[in-house]
Amino acid sequence: MMKTIIDTDPGIDDALAIIYALSHEDLSVHSITTVAGNVDVERSSQNSQIILHQLGLTLPVSVGQSQPICYELQTARHFHGQDGLGNTTSEFDFTAGAEYGISSAAESILGLVHDSSDSGVRLICLGPLTNVAQAILENPKLMKRIDQIVLMGGAFECYGNVTPTAEFNIYVDPHAAEIVFSSGIPTTILPLDVTQQVEISANQLEKVATKSSVPWKQFACSITHHSMNVHQLKTGNRRLYLHDPLVVGYVLYPDLFKTIKADVRVETGSSLTRGMTVADLRQPSDNSNVQVCVKVKSQSFLNDFFSTVFGLAQGDF
Repeated sequence: MMKTIIDTDPGIDDALAIIYALSHEDLSVHSITTVAGNVDVERSSQNSQIILHQLGLTLPVSVGQSQPICYELQTARHFHGQDGLGNTTSEFDFTAGAEYGISSAAESILGLVHDSSDSGVRLICLGPLTNVAQAILENPKLMKRIDQIVLMGGAFECYGNVTPTAEFNIYVDPHAAEIVFSSGIPTTILPLDVTQQVEISANQLEKVATKSSVPWKQFACSITHHSMNVHQLKTGNRRLYLHDPLVVGYVLYPDLFKTIKADVRVETGSSLTRGMTVADLRQPSDNSNVQVCVKVKSQSFLNDFFSTVFGLAQGDF
């Protein structure tokens, strides 16, 4: 089975994605690498350990880049809470001071690629692409042996969630995104165009959780309250887009998605359109460097997400 690294900046929907991935028998997650994004990299690393603790699992966690390549870090604590997990970490038992891998995130990625010529390597990227870009800059030839990068990022035919033209992960480190998209590594992007097709309500989540017996069900619900409150203030609805879990869904069930081959470029310099992802999605490109997801069978994905995360048979919700 292909070995998978989750590169992440937890983050509420990152946490749900990690729970989804690690609860699914069809994924072999080798390790987690952390990056600065939703919160600083130290907090991202601790949050990764908290999530693993809730699942009763131990995985290598390698600390990654603390700053984007060129810009100052901009976090999303307004949406994810000061601790990145909806200001809930004081509610859950966790012993601080967990040890992390001695290798950096980029070194861990390169090391796994070097040692996995038989099984193959996949990167699931849930935050800014700084770690992956760093690994490419250090050893571009070795990184081309990666079988697949699947990432959440970008906005093409919809508004961004940081500026009118930019999605958060790409906005934070557009230079890293441009390096990854131009690397020649097979890459699939799940932009806001498709992730905003899948959302859950507070009522749905609570209904499913009441039927669940998994020990992390309260954690999975509690971390969403802050972001749902923010969403309610903006839209009037207590809902949450499943941006990052959808990346895991694509890895597991690519047939649920429609993708278009595209030549994607990233605006790195303009103060007005920094982080804008630019591509013509009207027809597949003959000069494509990535695949862009544009549509998903939302209910089929949600059925598997709820079933896997909360340990339920699909007829139970």
